[in-house]
Amino acid sequence: MNMVHKDIPPILFQHGEDDPVVPYQMSTRLYEKIVALCGQERAELDLFPGYTHSDPRFLDEANTERRFVFF
Repeated sequence: MNMVHKDIPPILFQHGEDDPVVPYQMSTRLYEKIVALCGQERAELDLFPGYTHSDPRFLDEANTERRFVFF
């Protein structure tokens, strides 16, 4: 949160809503701070219902394509 500044590069957040290690709300809060400071085009947030921390479903073909499109 302390490293957010107006020149931060674009960030894609992907977080499982059932993550037992890092609550998805942490990504949501950071995403909202970036959008508030830098604008909607600087960050994207994908939440995945039922996904856990490092869930292997993040690596499926559709999500891999999503990451390539973002970058």
